[in-house]
Amino acid sequence: MKPALPDPLPAKSFFATWFSHFSYNYLILPFLYIGLRLAAFFNAKIRRGIAGRKHLFERLEKKLRPFTSRESTILIHAASMGEYEQARPVIRELRRRFPELCIVASVFSPSAYDHIHDRSEADVLTYLPVDFRHQVRRFLDRVQPMALLVIRHDLWPNLLWEAQRRGIYTMLLDASVHRGSLRHRKLVRYFYRQVFAAFSAVCAISETEL
Repeated sequence: MKPALPDPLPAKSFFATWFSHFSYNYLILPFLYIGLRLAAFFNAKIRRGIAGRKHLFERLEKKLRPFTSRESTILIHAASMGEYEQARPVIRELRRRFPELCIVASVFSPSAYDHIHDRSEADVLTYLPVDFRHQVRRFLDRVQPMALLVIRHDLWPNLLWEAQRRGIYTMLLDASVHRGSLRHRKLVRYFYRQVFAAFSAVCAISETEL
């Protein structure tokens, strides 16, 4: 049985959407990527993460091949080991209720990938690619999920915006924003309002987080 999901929410105003996409793709993301590449010279974990993403799409396509006959696919993203532990009961429940689903789990952290690799409840474990639009599109073309579930706070705007554009149901689970978070700052809050607008549903840990 295929799970029934409501339609994703519509996008917000054109200007807000354009400004968020432009600032992220032409200012924020390039700066973050350059910083990541520079930091890799001094941080072995970052180097492992970069190396682990080489030939990502070829490996992903090979891993998905045995599940092409499955009725549909759900993608669950967890940044690191802690978030993946929170995802485990969700994966187990999906497996129990919808055994015909192909469940793909993505992680960002190389430590999480190495630790989970041989004991993942998901059918496929993969790195999430860097959040450039062309890589996100290629990733979603491979996975073709009917739904994207994100655990906690690892929000990658292009992934969410592209999922929304494709009509993929997106849900944020165990959402929380602590009081000292930069996301409370006015400009940052304005940007993240457009990111959160891409979600079809947000499940917060308490009413105070909404």
